[in-house]
Amino acid sequence: MSGEWPAVVVAVVASGGAALVTLVFTVWEGSRSKIERAETLSERIEQLSSALASAAATITEIEGEIAKRRELVDQLEREKATAERIVSLSSDQIAAVADLLSVPVKRETAHGVWITGILTVASGGLFFAFGIAVSFLFR
Repeated sequence: MSGEWPAVVVAVVASGGAALVTLVFTVWEGSRSKIERAETLSERIEQLSSALASAAATITEIEGEIAKRRELVDQLEREKATAERIVSLSSDQIAAVADLLSVPVKRETAHGVWITGILTVASGGLFFAFGIAVSFLFR
């Protein structure tokens, strides 16, 4: 038992020394960081102004989103009213609307398809040639 005392004493002294060094280092770092972080009143006002400007910009974005959604709601309400009016039409009124909306569809002839194809190929070739010419100019 007497041989164990010096080892215990050394362990206690060593751990106490380590704790003391840690405490001193912590206090020293804390005081140094407070000195480095000392802010002037103007810096704090500048930070507050920046935060307020950021908040105002965010509020403006949110107001814009709300306005867009309000427009969508108004459009949907108009469409709903139109649908309700359509549902309330009589069969004679429905037939009259169908007659008004029936527009004859023009059929594309084979001749028109060929002309469209030729114009498409020609314009593509023209732009291709233009691209090659520009690439040679800016080499």
